[in-house]
Amino acid sequence: MKIKSQIIAWLLIVLFIACTSKVSNRKGNPIPGFSGKVFSFSPFLDSAAYKGEAPCDCCTSNLAFYKDSSFIFISYCLEGDNFSKGKFSVQEKDLLLHFDSVEVIQSFGFVADTSYEVHKVVPKTAALQISNVKSKPLLLLKNDNGLIEYGVEDTTTTLYHINKKVKIDSIWRILNPQEHE
Repeated sequence: MKIKSQIIAWLLIVLFIACTSKVSNRKGNPIPGFSGKVFSFSPFLDSAAYKGEAPCDCCTSNLAFYKDSSFIFISYCLEGDNFSKGKFSVQEKDLLLHFDSVEVIQSFGFVADTSYEVHKVVPKTAALQISNVKSKPLLLLKNDNGLIEYGVEDTTTTLYHINKKVKIDSIWRILNPQEHE
């Protein structure tokens, strides 16, 4: 009798470990790690090529993930780019982006030099659905207009490129004032 209860206890422990050891998305595949990666977002997806398509001037963005659970989100446009940052976390099928209260708008002047505006914004959280296409991670973001933007891992833009852009342009200093006091 004692041996049966021990076997049952061990089976329950093994079952618990097996069921909780991997977080998975809706298709049962392991959720990819995000730290150190850059994703490109656009309103259209060529799933065969695993590539976003952006037929407009102001409809692309990059989301860069750092090892300390922080991120930088850059929205690109001809007239200027928007930069925001925050912390990210993964909860089951969703990637949560917890945006900070500072946003930087970099405006490109056709006559004058580049200018920067700093805006205080209400901190918000965005939930991105984690999926995959061809065994590669796919992030789905519902934008403020209710449209879906597709995020695919960017193999041409690296964290080095993102860091270079935000540090050369002093945007990192503006987004992180506490680090430079």
